Amino acid sequence: VDSYVGKRCSAGDRASVKRSCIGDNVTLGAGVKVNGSVVMDNVILHDGANVAGCVIGAGAAVGKGSVLKDCRVAFAMQVNDETQAIGEDLTAEKPVTLDDFEFS
Repeated sequence: VDSYVGKRCSAGDRASVKRSCIGDNVTLGAGVKVNGSVVMDNVILHDGANVAGCVIGAGAAVGKGSVLKDCRVAFAMQVNDETQAIGEDLTAEKPVTLDDFEFS
């Protein structure tokens, strides 16, 4: 075993996780590849997303077909479909605050 996968996670067909740490409540779409990355709680990686050497902040979503290498994705950031990024800090234009969320 070379990875940790948290509680209540789901993975679509042909999703793979290698040398990574996946938090709780993470959804990996079909064909998603995670390699050498930290994916925090409540993240969605949409179909075909590929992340390598990344840190994906809690509550973030990585769009369909996106390829991220050595990137940091901010808390609750929504990465657009088909995004290609290497070594970038992906942050929201408007800072996200706790007021942007509903808690139950």
